[in-house]
Amino acid sequence: MNLAEFCFPVEEREVYFSSKSNFFDWKTNGIVQRSSPKLSLNHKAIIRSDNNTLISIVNKNYKLVPNKVLIDQLMEQLYRTDQKFEIEPHHSFVRDNRMRLQIKFPELTIKDDSPDGMALSLYIHNSYDMSEGIRMYWGAIRAICTNGVVFGQVLAKFYGKHTKGFNIKHLKQSLEKTYSLIPDIQERINVLDSLKVDKDFEKEFQESIGKKIYNNIALENNLNSITQLQLFHLLTNYISHRVKQEYQARYQTAASKLFKL
Repeated sequence: MNLAEFCFPVEEREVYFSSKSNFFDWKTNGIVQRSSPKLSLNHKAIIRSDNNTLISIVNKNYKLVPNKVLIDQLMEQLYRTDQKFEIEPHHSFVRDNRMRLQIKFPELTIKDDSPDGMALSLYIHNSYDMSEGIRMYWGAIRAICTNGVVFGQVLAKFYGKHTKGFNIKHLKQSLEKTYSLIPDIQERINVLDSLKVDKDFEKEFQESIGKKIYNNIALENNLNSITQLQLFHLLTNYISHRVKQEYQARYQTAASKLFKL
């Protein structure tokens, strides 16, 4: 996957707003109102420099962290891990205001009920419109159907506010610690494979994920007597292939909470 498209130039610019002021008009011998530009002291603009597009207006405390800076730090740390890694295109995307990058570690796998299991993955988020901070969290991708999975309940995650800046440190140690917790994930997967989807879990699913998604999955699959692990795979498949990329992380995180992964 070409990372150049993620690294377009961005910059901060001043913001002006229209302010009406009273002036004395000598011709009419009266007071008139005229609009004049006034510098905003509390806001600034984030601009895409290569095409002069306005991305957002943010508050003065916002610290701009360009995707390129974030990705350069990430790549430097990844090469220090001595682990083979790949950019996973199915769950990576970039827009002017947001980006998500998924890094897959194909040799660090977690067993499930498929032949090739799931490869450990790292997700990185960034935004230029304050819709979210810089996020880094662990998950996996299923080899058999490219389902994206988030392990938000078991593994570590990081959230950095744009008002404080960000620096990726100790990624190698985080990867080692994450890999050491794979047995915990494996144990939870085995538990899910032994649990049936009963009425109580069905209700919990609909409350946390949504009735519409549950009904859509039920229309296309026979949910009678399936295990929670099977339902988990059906859900992550639905999210990965039917939900817009911008919204996948929200549903993947909700699935992580629901299935306690």
